[in-house]
Amino acid sequence: MTHRLLLTCLCLLFLSASLVSAQGDAGLGDTDLPLPVGGHVFAFDADTVSAMHAAGMTWVKQMFHFYAGADLAAISDFIKEGHQAGFKVLLNITGSSADMDASGDEYYAAFAAFLGEVAALGADGIEVWNQMNIDRVWPAGQVNGASYVRLLAEAYNAIKAANPGTLVITGALNPTGFFGAASCTDQGCNDDVYAQQMAEAGAADFADCIGVHYTEGAVSPAQTGGDPRGDYATRYFPTMIERMAAPFEGQDIPLCFTGMGYLSAEGYEASWPAYLPWGKDTSVTEQAKWLRDAILVARDDGRVALLIVSYVSRPSGDEGYFGGLAIIRADNTCPACQAIGSLASLPRPEPIAAVTAGDEVTATISAETPAVAFTIVPGDQEQISLQVIPAEGSALDPVLVVYDGEGSVIAFNDDGSASTLGAHSGPLPGDQELTAVVYAFNEASTGDFSLGVGSGKAILESSPLPGTIAGSSNVNIRSGPGANFNVVTVAAPGTQIALRGRNADSSWLAVTVGGVEGWVAAFLVSTTGDVGSLPTLE
Repeated sequence: MTHRLLLTCLCLLFLSASLVSAQGDAGLGDTDLPLPVGGHVFAFDADTVSAMHAAGMTWVKQMFHFYAGADLAAISDFIKEGHQAGFKVLLNITGSSADMDASGDEYYAAFAAFLGEVAALGADGIEVWNQMNIDRVWPAGQVNGASYVRLLAEAYNAIKAANPGTLVITGALNPTGFFGAASCTDQGCNDDVYAQQMAEAGAADFADCIGVHYTEGAVSPAQTGGDPRGDYATRYFPTMIERMAAPFEGQDIPLCFTGMGYLSAEGYEASWPAYLPWGKDTSVTEQAKWLRDAILVARDDGRVALLIVSYVSRPSGDEGYFGGLAIIRADNTCPACQAIGSLASLPRPEPIAAVTAGDEVTATISAETPAVAFTIVPGDQEQISLQVIPAEGSALDPVLVVYDGEGSVIAFNDDGSASTLGAHSGPLPGDQELTAVVYAFNEASTGDFSLGVGSGKAILESSPLPGTIAGSSNVNIRSGPGANFNVVTVAAPGTQIALRGRNADSSWLAVTVGGVEGWVAAFLVSTTGDVGSLPTLE
């Protein structure tokens, strides 16, 4: 994937157990994770429950469909099973656009009454409809945020009358710019315009949370650029948060990601569908790391109250969209469960050594010593940087966590990649004692490493970031940062390179390729490091 960047640190507001409350009386419950997390399931069997517990999830979601004469038995059973397994239960309930078109207001009343019955059964949350900004699920010619809010208002009143404690979440929209400059047609609306229509129609008065979907990411959740398909807001997690939060600014209502996932074709390569190209090159390890990091980004943003992972498991036989998103993989392992669950109890061993700016120390991560801590001694520097580099031949995939003198997490960094191992963080305060903890991403990842402490960003100058040439054709390496400079060498796709610096706007990178120094356009480089942290060499 092209130009894959991870922010130098994900700074957390809180990483202890917390109670996150949505607007109104509905609560999201206690969690040991940075914010409440759940999973969308198909089969709710013992293996699924075990995987969700390992991930620290506290919510379980399933989708149901309303129709005339719909039986509540299956819904009742699922609510009971979810509660017995220790989860809060979120139900996404949709209906029929054809029936709605035929019956109008009568359908609204029947649908709302059904949701009231569901709430009375003990549902902890109800997501009202789904993707209603497209005519596949809402009557053509009637797709409008104000039309949906009419239904939402009836549903909200029925739900709260039956069970005031049931969380009401607006249906998550289909993230799309398909309708172009027109924004809305008879067939649907772009999600940002539809959300604005909802806000103006008073949706926040009839909900506890705004539902959001994000399942088309192909880069780290810390990135806001560099997607190989081109830049569009729905492709990046931070801009997706902003896109859905902006229409409701000042209305005191949070976002609930009721569908959050990263496609990975790993394990399904032979049958991977051509219509899902953005998941083809994402590894299972990247999927796990990105889901973990999305939780941190969401918590740090402060506008997200709940995150539901789509999906925990896949429907039987599915090796495409659902299988690619599922965190229980084709081999029945769940790397994402371990990655997400690790946020509930970050390791904090006693430091084994003290390190000052300019020093470097080596240590080993093993089964017997899964985490190592160091005291970072304050000095005269206003800022410092830390970098963890696995030793040559080491299988270690390190994670770096930095605590301040009061024991609060101030930085969390992982390379976010399956192919490039390392971790770095900076700038960090250099005038106070810090604790740096290094641990392995998973149990199979062990080995020797070095931790270097530099003044400001100097450590990154002496330790270039690793990267590779992206794309499908040879790339010119030039003598300066621009297409007008002479070509000094050519690099084939997949060539390993070292990133030494950047120009002022990070559009060109100073690299070393096979011992030759030169410059290459940033969009032709794949790296999991923070390009913005490289020194400006222009």
